[in-house]
Order: sequence, then C-alpha cells, then structure tokens
Amino acid sequence: LPSISLEWGDVLGITVYNMPQLNRTAVVGSNGTLLLSYFPRPLEVNGKTAQDIGQEVASELKNRQVLLDPQVSVAVLRVESKPVVVGGDVRTPQVLQEMRPLRLLDALMLAGGPANTAGDSVLGTRTDSAGSGISYDLPLSKVMSGTDPNSNIWVKPGDTIQVLPNQEVYVAGDVNHAGAFPLGRNQRLTVSKLMALTGGWKADAKPGK
Repeated sequence: LPSISLEWGDVLGITVYNMPQLNRTAVVGSNGTLLLSYFPRPLEVNGKTAQDIGQEVASELKNRQVLLDPQVSVAVLRVESKPVVVGGDVRTPQVLQEMRPLRLLDALMLAGGPANTAGDSVLGTRTDSAGSGISYDLPLSKVMSGTDPNSNIWVKPGDTIQVLPNQEVYVAGDVNHAGAFPLGRNQRLTVSKLMALTGGWKADAKPGK
C-alpha cells in the first residue's frame, strides 16, 4: 500500500522516543502547515506522508541540538473525512467514507462493478494540493484487467469517479441489420464503415436517398 499524503484537517500524533515531554497531538492547518510549540516556525507538511513528517521533525530536533539522535514516530490519528464518490454506469453507486488505500479497480468493485450499459471510459476528478481541479480519463478495460498500474491508479480521498455510459450509433431503414452499434473509446466511425457493419443495403433500398 502507498503512503498517503496528508492534508488539512488530519490529526497527527507525534511521539519522540525517550522524550515524552516533546510528544504532541497536532492538526494540519488549512494552509498546509503543522505547528509544534518547540519550533519557532510551522512545518510545511501539505502533501507529505506521516513518515516524511517524522523524518523532518527528527531533523529539526537534531539541528537545534535538542537531541543527538532523535527517534520520531508520527501516526495519523484521524483523517479528515473526504469521501470518494463512485457513480455513473456502475451497478450500485457508492460514497466511500474514510477508506483504506484503494486502487481504482477496488473502488469500482465496491460499487458492484460496471453496469451492462457501461462504455469504456472512467472519468475521475480530484483537487490537487493547490486547490485546482484536475481530471483523468482512463480506459475501463485496462482498469478492469488490474494489470496496468498506469490505468488502475490509486484513488485519493475526495475523488469523484464516473463510469461513462456506452456510446452508440443507431441505424434504421432499408439495411440488412438495423440497430445500435457501439462507438468505442476515441473511435472514428465513418458512414461507409457503419454501412459495412449493417451488412449493406437491402435490395429495394434507395441509397441515393
């Protein structure tokens, strides 16, 4: 499992071994900093892991000659609730609360997996550390295979995941096989190719019209 980056509102427990007077419980501030009373300046912690913060606190204690070889442990006591929403063409849309680290495939399976009407695109949106919205568009088939880490990515708290519906083109009239034809991911479908999929015109058809 990956180390999860910390964000504002998360509650941390800082333990300095053999120095209980330095133990603290602290909250990551909205500006991405952590304020500890024995440091004159807040620590920049936004996007860092608990392990990163423990190493930084230990380094600061050593630089300030508080301890020669400080051993620091940082535990996440509470994660600020940032639910993951899984919707679109899934069998049971879900809001996942305070979850353990999950791959995208795991999140989709918790929502019952893709519905029969699902297409081949998974659209996700998330907010980066600067507060800007970013999105990702991934092929559902690769996500569901579970073998491509570039597609089956780690889900982050606050993500919104949508399985997009299948895109179809409908053909009616005097063709041999009228009906709906899937338009795959990033596929360009010409009229001539579409006519080939229908099996061509019937004998009494008027292609000029």
